[in-house]
Amino acid sequence: MRNILVIGALLIFGLVIAVWVRNGVVSGRTELFFNPTSPAASRAKEQAQPVIDALRAYHTKFERYPDHLEELVDTGCLHDISVPSYGEGVWVYFKDSHSSAPVLGFSAVGGYPGVYFRFHTNEWTVDQ
Repeated sequence: MRNILVIGALLIFGLVIAVWVRNGVVSGRTELFFNPTSPAASRAKEQAQPVIDALRAYHTKFERYPDHLEELVDTGCLHDISVPSYGEGVWVYFKDSHSSAPVLGFSAVGGYPGVYFRFHTNEWTVDQ
């Protein structure tokens, strides 16, 4: 009877670990499981495209980039801002200190590593 209880406990523990690992791998929320070249990261880059397009439209309309992404919605450049489905689940937005051009991206929890679209080079980069 004791052996059955031990085996049952080990099976439950194994299931809990498997779910935890799967969720970490799929969501990329932790640095341990965040993979900037994964298909999930590629999907997040695709999800960023409407925001990138709206930032360009905002710049064309106002001759500057917004200070915050919410301004894209407030000015009608974007209907709503969806969040990336990979990583921490929020867009990282700031202006590059060297070029003052915007940078949009997503990252693992804690901000590292991150995947960023840099407007001054028009390319995605990985900060590791």
